[in-house]
Amino acid sequence: GEAVALRWGVDVRPGDLVTIDYADYPGQSLPRAWDHIGALVGDAPPPSPDGVLSPGDTLRHMGAHGLEDTPLVHGGPMRIVLWRWRDAPSVTRVRAGAPGRGAWRAALRRRGGPRPEGASR
Repeated sequence: GEAVALRWGVDVRPGDLVTIDYADYPGQSLPRAWDHIGALVGDAPPPSPDGVLSPGDTLRHMGAHGLEDTPLVHGGPMRIVLWRWRDAPSVTRVRAGAPGRGAWRAALRRRGGPRPEGASR
């Protein structure tokens, strides 16, 4: 596929997770499909923020001495996959003595509550 620019605040946000595969690890001997995980913190610090996801952007991950913030590309060539938490659905409060779960589910559907991805509203 064609390379695309992922914009901060639109396509990527602080807190998005990143799985990392170190692309040229000697012998490709690491046993997993992905080798490391971290969370995006933000655009590169001044003087070089550019508004798009780029190698200098800040990644928080577990290092040799605990959590550390490093540039996103900190270990040579890598492939990354971005993961985003889904927004929490709004929940309709049900008063004590109200009908059971069926009514609660119907209330969520009316308010646009959780549905499987791709389901129509």
